Amino acid sequence: MQQRAADGNKKILGIENAPLLVHELELYHDRIWVLNELINTNRLAEAQAMQSEMAIILDLPFEKELYFLYIIAEVWLLISEFNFPAAEEKLVAIEALLDNVSNKALNLYHHKKGYLYATSGDYHNCLKHSLRALDYIGENESDVNSLWNICMSYNTLGKPYNAIIYLERAKNAYKGGLVNTGAARIKSLLAVCYILVHEYDKAKEMFDASMAQAKSLNDDWTVMVISGNLADLNRKIGNYNECIQLCEQALRLDKTKESSANILVIKALCLLEMKEFDRCQEALDHAKDIMQNEEKNNPIRPAADTSNLTHMFDSIGHLMTLDNNESATYIENVAIPHLRVGGLAKFDALYLCEKLEAHYKKKKSRMKALTMAAIARDIYKEIFLSALIEN
Repeated sequence: MQQRAADGNKKILGIENAPLLVHELELYHDRIWVLNELINTNRLAEAQAMQSEMAIILDLPFEKELYFLYIIAEVWLLISEFNFPAAEEKLVAIEALLDNVSNKALNLYHHKKGYLYATSGDYHNCLKHSLRALDYIGENESDVNSLWNICMSYNTLGKPYNAIIYLERAKNAYKGGLVNTGAARIKSLLAVCYILVHEYDKAKEMFDASMAQAKSLNDDWTVMVISGNLADLNRKIGNYNECIQLCEQALRLDKTKESSANILVIKALCLLEMKEFDRCQEALDHAKDIMQNEEKNNPIRPAADTSNLTHMFDSIGHLMTLDNNESATYIENVAIPHLRVGGLAKFDALYLCEKLEAHYKKKKSRMKALTMAAIARDIYKEIFLSALIEN
C-alpha cells in the first residue's frame, strides 16, 4: 500500500522516472527478500503472483542494482520450476551489468550460474562459479549454498579431500543449526567423502549425526540418502547383512525412484561379496528397469551418470563369471577405461582393478596381476595426487 501511494505521488509530480528515495529502495529490497523466501519454501504460486506485481522494477531506469536483484529472483523462480534454459537466458541478459552492481549481487549471480551448470552435469564450471561466489562475501559472512555447490562439485569430480575442506567450512557455517536439514545433508556428504578416503570411523560419526537430525525433522529424503550411503559403508567394512537391510530401507523411502538404481548397485555389490549370485542378478535387473524408466522421465539427468551406471551393471554381471576369459577381458578393456575417465567413477574403476588383480593372482597370471596393480596405482594418483584445475 505504501509503495502504491509513493508511486502515485511521483506520477502526479511528473518524476516517476527519477531515482528512488532511500525508504523506497528499502521497501523494494524487502519485497525481493520476501519473494526469494517464497521460492525457497516452494510456495511457487505466491511467488509467481508477487513476481508479476514487482515487474514495475523493470521500468526503473536508474535502479540498476534493484533491476539486477529482481532478475536474479526471477532466475531462482525459473530454476525452481525446472525451466533451466529460460533461467540461463536471463543470466546472460544481465551480464552487461556485472561491473555496476554490489558484491552481494555478484555473489548471487555466480551462485545461480554455478547451480545451473550443476543441473547439466558440468561440475567444472559449477565449481568455477561457486568459488567466484565466495569471493564476494565478507569475512564474517557465509554462503552455505555456494559452499554446498563447491563440495558437491569436488566430490563428483573425484576429489574427496578438496570436498572435505569445504564441507567442514560449510558445517561450521551453520552456527547453532543443530536441527537444520541443510546441516544434516552437509554431514551426510562429509561422511561419503570420509568413506572415499577410507576414514570409516569418521564416516560413521557423521552418518549418525546427520541421521539423527534428519529423523528429528521427518526429512525422509535425507534419511533415504543417508541409509543408502550407510549401506555402502557397511558393505566396505564387511557388515553385509546390515548393508542389505539399509538398502531395503532406502529403497522403501525413495518414492520418486531417483536414487534407487544407485542403491541397487550397492546391494548388488554386497550380494556379490556374499556370493549370492541369483539375488545379485535380480538386483541388477531391477536397477536396469529403473534406469530405463528414468531415462524416459528425466531427460535432464547428465548422460555420463547413465553411462557410468550401465558400465557398473555390466561389470558386476561379469564379476560373477570371472573364470570366463571374456568377462575379465570386458572389465579390463571396456569397463575400467570408461570409468576412469569420469571423476567419481574413478573409484569404481579402482574397485574393478582390485578385483581383477586378486583374480589374476588366484589364477597365477603374474603379469596380468602386475598390470592391474599398475593401473590401480595410476588411478590412485589421478584421484589423490593430481591437482584439479579450477579456472
